[in-house]
Formats: sequence, structure tokens, C-alpha cells
Amino acid sequence: MILAHSTSPESALDTRFALARAIVHKAGAMAFDYFNRRYELIIETKRDIQDVVSIADRNVES
Repeated sequence: MILAHSTSPESALDTRFALARAIVHKAGAMAFDYFNRRYELIIETKRDIQDVVSIADRNVES
């Protein structure tokens, strides 16, 4: 088996996919932690009473 650094489109895509999976995993863990502490969250409204957001929303989205 030959091991070489490949810059093929497939390897670039694999690298991007691995990064995306890591980001999604971290965001999911963060969201789950906020969910477990949901009674501590401060809910704010944005434009109207039905448009709500919390620090959890903002941080997980970021």
C-alpha cells in the first residue's frame, strides 16, 4: 500500500466533511448541554413577542 499526500478533489472533500462533522458534533453537544440547563436560560424577544432567542440559540448557531 502506498501512502501519499493527495490533493485530489475527493481528499479535499473528505477533509471538509471531517471538519463539518466535528463542528456539528461540538454544536450538538453544546445544544444538549444548554437543553439540560434550560431552566437557567434567559429568553429575549427580537422583533416581536413570538420572535424569541436565547444565548443558547446564538452560541450554537455561531
